[in-house]
Amino acid sequence: MTAIAVLILPASTLGKSKRRPIVMRMVQRFIGCLLAGALNLALLPLLSDDVACILVLCAGVWIGCHVQTDTQGASYVGKQFTIAFLMVFIRDRH
Repeated sequence: MTAIAVLILPASTLGKSKRRPIVMRMVQRFIGCLLAGALNLALLPLLSDDVACILVLCAGVWIGCHVQTDTQGASYVGKQFTIAFLMVFIRDRH
């Protein structure tokens, strides 16, 4: 799934260098997942109240969506941050 998501690029981005857009997408994916993982690692042990968890979840999704709407090239970082944040933050109680 990761390979397909990384390799799907608009044809307009493939110019002379075909590897540069793919490498940039992989770097942005790594940065987004790393940021979300670090934030979750810092926040999850501190949150024991359900209301606080919901507020932090809303804030994390808002941050990721805010970065995702950026037009300067960091939008993919925001998308990966949001996906990773949700995958780690929403966990089973068992």
